[in-house]
Amino acid sequence: MGEDRISEGGCMCGAVRYEAVGEPLTVGHCHCHSCRRHTGAPVVTVVMFEQDRVKFTKGDRKIYNSSTGVGRGFCDQCGTPLTWEGKAEGRLAFSIHISTLDNPDDYVPELDFTYFFTKNIAAELILATTKHTVEIKNSTSGDLDLGTVRLIPPVLTLQYHFFPDSKFSPYVGAGINYVIVANKSTGRSVTDVS
Repeated sequence: MGEDRISEGGCMCGAVRYEAVGEPLTVGHCHCHSCRRHTGAPVVTVVMFEQDRVKFTKGDRKIYNSSTGVGRGFCDQCGTPLTWEGKAEGRLAFSIHISTLDNPDDYVPELDFTYFFTKNIAAELILATTKHTVEIKNSTSGDLDLGTVRLIPPVLTLQYHFFPDSKFSPYVGAGINYVIVANKSTGRSVTDVS
């Protein structure tokens, strides 16, 4: 995907539309009091971009200043919560509510656990899910929708950190991966998936 990746989304009624260009800074969950109050949900999943990577292409969001230096964008017609806007890691950033994206499954938060055995040697467990749409394009039978599959590919790595006491800590590592098929469904062209 890279720097030319464009992600589009908007509010429920369509009055506000946006696009974000490039790769996000992070994808994650937030359960702080302010995010819960803003959305009415127990946890919020957001995808964060640098502010200059996000532009509003239709309408404009209204901003509620929820705390010093933090604005929360929403549609003033349908009420859809859209953004968290403020400084993150020293730069201006937009956290977009992932559910407002046209294709929210394009972004998957992951969970990392790292344990240091020594200052230099660590193990990391990476957990995430991915959803794949399986299809055949331009076949002799036309386009075929084979279905979808959700995979859980946990990865366990062993790492050696060269400079463990510095702010920048490059490392080399090796890992193993095991893929678990968590959910599968048939498409229009298939009657069974096994």
